[in-house]
Amino acid sequence: FEITMHSYSQLLCKSRLFQALQPQVLREIVGLLEDVTFCPGDWICRCGDKGNAMFFMLRGHCSIFGQDSATEIKTVQKGSYFGEIALLTGWPWHVLVRANTFCIMGRL
Repeated sequence: FEITMHSYSQLLCKSRLFQALQPQVLREIVGLLEDVTFCPGDWICRCGDKGNAMFFMLRGHCSIFGQDSATEIKTVQKGSYFGEIALLTGWPWHVLVRANTFCIMGRL
């Protein structure tokens, strides 16, 4: 657990949602993270998927596309996070996220 705590705590603190949390609360949240891996070309989420997760990137990089799946909005890489709106609201995803490389992420 200590390796996971070290790996993810820095990522969590980058998010405005978690910056002001006490260490004990941060530790509880890290305990809820699930390690997930994706291969190049895997779709992590698609438009219309249920919004129920937030992702913290430990390794790799992904592209975020608009609803047309052709317009790349931005790329995310190690140290980034995405999905906070989906996690907080439960609204369906309105973008597509695709792994460009092998990715290791924490899913909350």
